This record gives sequence, structure tokens and C-alpha cells, in this order.
Amino acid sequence: MIFMSLAAIQGDALLFRAFVAVVFIGMIAALMYDLLRGGKYEFYRSEMRWRMSMFGGSGIQKPPGSLVFGAFVTDVLGARPLMECRSETGRWSSHLMMEWGFLLTVLVAVIRFFFYPAFAPLAPLNPLAVISNLGFAMMLLGLLWYLFLRVNVVYERNSVTRFTPADRFLFGMFAYSATAVLYEVVYYISPGGFSFIFMILYALGTFYFFLSAPWSKFSHIFYKGAYNVQQRILQSQGLVHTPPPASVSYIKRRE
Repeated sequence: MIFMSLAAIQGDALLFRAFVAVVFIGMIAALMYDLLRGGKYEFYRSEMRWRMSMFGGSGIQKPPGSLVFGAFVTDVLGARPLMECRSETGRWSSHLMMEWGFLLTVLVAVIRFFFYPAFAPLAPLNPLAVISNLGFAMMLLGLLWYLFLRVNVVYERNSVTRFTPADRFLFGMFAYSATAVLYEVVYYISPGGFSFIFMILYALGTFYFFLSAPWSKFSHIFYKGAYNVQQRILQSQGLVHTPPPASVSYIKRRE
């Protein structure tokens, strides 16, 4: 009887929609808190006032849509700045895998919110389940790859398992993706009450990942993308007078 009740909770549409809504609203609130608390918005306004006084102009003109779209595709979805800075191919690839994996899981969550509202995983061969699993797999693979590329590991020769405050975002991503995969596997094996425990772990991992913006690098997902697009717009309007990235790097690894 208890197992049947727990299974019903996992299939409850209202509970799932409330969970997604809380995560979304909480994420927006966390991002706004991070934007205002650390003075990031005020710094942005100060920088724009400086650019106006330094290079002239009455303000940023409305850019053509093609410029914004092109910057979004190449700089955000394609992570072009990492390649322009002569970044290692592995770092660029791991970033892309984590980014695209994250976007796929969010896309599936949005679709499920309207059409398949339930915590219970979809059938394994369902197209949405395939896309979601691909996204989580990309996140995990990109994350595990990036663990060996972190600065404190590559350049400071620290242990890969060393945890620093800068790794909170990676831990949140791991909690979000790993618990989702575990919950799905356990649910397929035993869809009764035992899988309810892993549903709770998945919910906690999701909360931690999305609501930890003020204390992790989660906000970097949005700030960096917006910054890259803004830089392309400012460059097109003559408000950026900085040289392009150097073609030669003088940073040497420790032997």
C-alpha cells in the first residue's frame, strides 16, 4: 500500500509542475540576488558610462538581428572565445559537452512540464528520454574530462580529487546529472517505493545545482554568454578599443 502511494506521487502532474516552477523561479531569484548583491549590475553601468565618455556616442544603438544571432550561435553555442584564446582543444570540447548537455536536459524538462508532467521517467525508447539521457551523459562526460583540466590541477599539480570553493559548480552539475541517471536506472529496475528515495536525491541535486548561483559558478552560464554577445555589439559600434588575442602564448607549463 505504501509503495503504491509513493509510486502515485512520482506520477503526480501537479507535484512535478510545482517542482519545475519552484526551480525556475528560485533560479531567477538567485541570479538576481547575485547580480545585485555583488555590485555586478552597478559595475556594468559604470563601465558603460566610461565607454560612452571615452569613445563618444549617446548610447548603444540597436544592433541588427543578424549580428546578435550570429554572436549567439558562434560565441555562446560554439564557445568561439575559448578557441580564439588558443585554449586547449580538450577544455573547449569539455565546455561544449557540458553546455549542450545542460541545454538538452532543460529543453526536455520544459517540454515535459507542458505535455508529460511526472517525475517518473519516460519509457527508455521515448524520443524525449533519449534526448534527456544524451544530455545527462554529455554533462557527465564533459565534467569528468574537465576535472583533469582545471587550473589548480594542470598548473599547480594538485590532486584531481581536491575540492575547492571554485568546484562548487562542478559538484552541483554532477549532483544534478548523476542523480537523474541513478533515479532512472533504479526506477526501471524497481518502480516501486524504493525508487522514491532516488527521486528525492534527484530533487535535492537539482535544487542545489539551480539555486546555488550566488555561491557557485552557475551564474557564469548566463553572464559569460551575455558578455560575449555584448562584446560583439560594442565592437560593431566602435566602443571596444582593445587588441585581439595574441597569436603567441608565453605562458609555460611547470615541468
